[in-house]
Amino acid sequence: MKKKNLLIFYSQNNYKINKKYDHFINLGDGNLEIANSKEISLKKYYKKNYNYFKKKLVTSLYKKILYSKGNSEILSELEIFNLRNDKINNFDLIINLLIIKKVIKKLNINNLILITDNQLIQKIITRIYPKVEIIDHQKKN
Repeated sequence: MKKKNLLIFYSQNNYKINKKYDHFINLGDGNLEIANSKEISLKKYYKKNYNYFKKKLVTSLYKKILYSKGNSEILSELEIFNLRNDKINNFDLIINLLIIKKVIKKLNINNLILITDNQLIQKIITRIYPKVEIIDHQKKN
């Protein structure tokens, strides 16, 4: 059985790749120029999964806050549940990563490749997928 590979791109910069990948996902604001690879658009997965994962995320955070409410006096002053879209994008980023995890399982992806200029993304993905191949985004292929 042929190993399928998925390239995850998250960068503010534009990037050109000459190597072929089976699939790629562009999460960042940068433009990814890649030949002979199929782009996976998360838009079609949003309809089914966004509200589900958002509800799970909020419920999980709420339980953690209730559990640690007695341990921290500053907890009530944090803006954890202000989930407006004009605030921090980390909630959408977490939901995107959960959707990608579902896509990887559905498409039976064996190899995961990451190109990013965001250290948070790199830490999260390497924690979820320890065998991920990380390509230095400073090098142009």
